[in-house]
Amino acid sequence: MLWDGIETVDNTHYNDGENYYFDSYAHFSIHEDMIKDETRTGAYKNAILRNSYLFEGKTVLDIGCGTGILSFFAARAGAAHVYGIDMADIIDYS
Repeated sequence: MLWDGIETVDNTHYNDGENYYFDSYAHFSIHEDMIKDETRTGAYKNAILRNSYLFEGKTVLDIGCGTGILSFFAARAGAAHVYGIDMADIIDYS
């Protein structure tokens, strides 16, 4: 019994949690929306580039990098090495 009165969960309308999460980031449209959000992307860019002293000569690991936009900002800020890792299929196109 899961909860009082609930014996099982019907998952026929849902993907399993892990795959659903990563599959939702596999499509170009979500990444296009995020990159086109000038406020969001600009805030990340400004935060990284205005604090470039934190990145200069360092190794950066961008976990969940998607298209790699933040990895590019880290490289532009002077990181010696930048590694972008993503489990979603978008990585095959980035």
